[in-house]
Amino acid sequence: MPCHEATGSKTRDGYRMHHLGQHPERDTGARSVAGKPMRIPAHREVYAEAVGLLALGPVIAHSCDNPGCDEPSHLWATDILGNIRDAAEKGRMGKNRTACFKGHPYVEGSFRVSKEGWRQCRICRRKWDRARRGNGADQTS
Repeated sequence: MPCHEATGSKTRDGYRMHHLGQHPERDTGARSVAGKPMRIPAHREVYAEAVGLLALGPVIAHSCDNPGCDEPSHLWATDILGNIRDAAEKGRMGKNRTACFKGHPYVEGSFRVSKEGWRQCRICRRKWDRARRGNGADQTS
């Protein structure tokens, strides 16, 4: 089954967020913490709807490796170590990665290295900067 991505904005890491209380029919009662609206990753909410209520502990991982996907058949519960193992086996950890999370290949000149040693895709960064400045570019593609 192909990935399903709902419309709307994404975080810089490609995850969609839902504000609790935004969908009263799905509301579990907790809408805020210290008076601030709660935001949860959309894929956690979708997984909880598919399998039942979800504790805060498990990590909901994507078998498709697409952080914006909220297709229930692509989601599975694991712990942090299981998620790290899965990422390492698929070559998605640090220097083993061959592409950014949007799929742009890491080839010479296509990325910059931050002070912390992380590679940053130039295409994604350019789109994100344009969107942030309001130049009309879409940061989600």
